[in-house]
Amino acid sequence: MKNNIYLDHNASTPIRPAAFAVMTELLRAAANPSAIHKSGRFLRAHIEEARERAAAALNAETPENVVFTSGATEANIAVLNGCSDVRHVIVSDVEHPSVRKSRDDLAVCPVDSSGLIRLEALEEALREAACKEGGILVSVMMVNNETGVIQPLPEIVALARQYGAFVHTDAAQAFGRVPVDMQALGVDALTLSGHKIGAAQGVGAMILRSGFTVRPLLRGGGQEKGRRAGTENAAAIAGFGAAIREAAAGIETYQALSALRDRMESEILRITPESVIFGRDAPRTANTCFFATPGLDSQALMIALDLEGIAVTAGTACSSGSTRKSTVLAAMGASQAEQDSSLRVSLGWSSTAEDVDAFIAAWQKICTRMKSNNAA
Repeated sequence: MKNNIYLDHNASTPIRPAAFAVMTELLRAAANPSAIHKSGRFLRAHIEEARERAAAALNAETPENVVFTSGATEANIAVLNGCSDVRHVIVSDVEHPSVRKSRDDLAVCPVDSSGLIRLEALEEALREAACKEGGILVSVMMVNNETGVIQPLPEIVALARQYGAFVHTDAAQAFGRVPVDMQALGVDALTLSGHKIGAAQGVGAMILRSGFTVRPLLRGGGQEKGRRAGTENAAAIAGFGAAIREAAAGIETYQALSALRDRMESEILRITPESVIFGRDAPRTANTCFFATPGLDSQALMIALDLEGIAVTAGTACSSGSTRKSTVLAAMGASQAEQDSSLRVSLGWSSTAEDVDAFIAAWQKICTRMKSNNAA
């Protein structure tokens, strides 16, 4: 098997050495972080240090506003189902499934061909909800996991406030890639995923504005100040804290990936001029290239690249052992041929110029072979 070149960072990014080191240390500790003896206090101190790092990196009002969870999926579901007095929830048509499937009564706003929410549709949904009883919550992700497109969150928040609505943003794909300042954004709730920034899988957080309450999704214990029951995964949380620190400090380095991404996209278009790059004309994170090459099957392309030792994604990888067709592309109005041939290449903190060179060489080889076979 060829050496693996990992270009699927939007699905999960490799664990950072600092996160791995602290997790290894804490996994050796046999204690419950709620215990008051020395071993328990040792784990508790690491949890609280991670909480302080998260609050500082995101400019939360206080560390107490940070609630650790098992990941962004749990955090998203908790916020969308636990907001006090909220009866109307408005989302965009390109949200993560943990938002789109969180409840059955969502109002869904369409997006344009770049995947940006249509603000006029959002205002119409807000106006309609405001005529009914009950509070309103708007939930729009900061950065799309498939396209890397950055939503106009300041405009979304300003519009929501005109109608007295609360705002939640899923920042799983944003933190560490673009500046994320909770107070500057003005949102009421923000959710994060550990494994998107180089921590372990199975840890995340929701950060709440002071005074914004969320009923606990998990009940039965007093952990996280009664807001999320269950013994905390101290090792994963400590690793999360280490990854948060490094991701926050490395935003400029991460944004420099745009040079590699842009060169890769130029070569894709040179080799296969028929390719379409989604969201190219919208603000995007520096690491993501989501594209389609009509006439070539995405599953076949993904397998061929995998055989060359290159890991990318066809569809999305949020379901166990499977990929699925992109509902994001359907929402953006992409053709069926584009949807059937789409691939996502996402760079990350460990990506190199050599990785991109290898992808370009493999893309040339595979597309030449596939087109030859199709013509035969």
